[in-house]
Amino acid sequence: MTDAIVEPTDVTTAPPSAGQPAGIRACLRNALAARNLDQLEELVLELVGNESDLPDIDSLINDISDRLERIGEGRRVVPILMIAATELRPRGMGRQALGWLKRAVRLAPRSEGLGQELVETYQAAYPNHSGLDSLLESAGLLNPEPGVTPRLREAIDDMENALFLNEGDFVLHQGGWGVGKVRTVHAERSLLVVDFQTKPGHEIAMTMAKKALRKLEPDHVAVLRWTNPERLSSMAKEDPVGLLKLSVKSLGGTAL
Repeated sequence: MTDAIVEPTDVTTAPPSAGQPAGIRACLRNALAARNLDQLEELVLELVGNESDLPDIDSLINDISDRLERIGEGRRVVPILMIAATELRPRGMGRQALGWLKRAVRLAPRSEGLGQELVETYQAAYPNHSGLDSLLESAGLLNPEPGVTPRLREAIDDMENALFLNEGDFVLHQGGWGVGKVRTVHAERSLLVVDFQTKPGHEIAMTMAKKALRKLEPDHVAVLRWTNPERLSSMAKEDPVGLLKLSVKSLGGTAL
């Protein structure tokens, strides 16, 4: 990482140079060394609010979090993670922001506003996932019952299982049912309906799906063998090199 936080020799905090990221990073290093946590929060907010390119911000936020946890200030990490998630998820960093909030849940699951932050960040991270709001509601994150505090750790586990596959995805059953296609995601019942080659319309629990199924790309040779064998025959005659490349890509080090 080009801008990894290193221990400074001078812990005197100097003001950032015209608010530029390099100057802010220097102050971050000093604030960490001096354990000035209030200033650290302010500097993170200034850094993530800067419109300059921040290619290593994920590593930087995680580095700050690691260091605060090591000195026993894990709970002070949570506001920093929430600030970063709020500011950066609209800028194409939904998946990274989700990782920060999962860490926040591990450290302080009852933090005020954390549940709503998770909802908005899941929506930013998976904008095209069919039925996402149903999954969030089923996990207890979206529209929770009045007076009920969502159990965020359990909700994240539920979402991890549910987001493993989406309708239309192709899968390989590890136990011998072959290739299949996800027909329906039933969030409220926590199960999928999968049309396998040998077992169409099979219902499988989301928790079991993550163990028993492997997701395949639509151009995987095993998928094309089932859905478009004519394409493979045509490639064998007209583009054998392309077919070889596709086969190598599909194998991924493990023959089917």
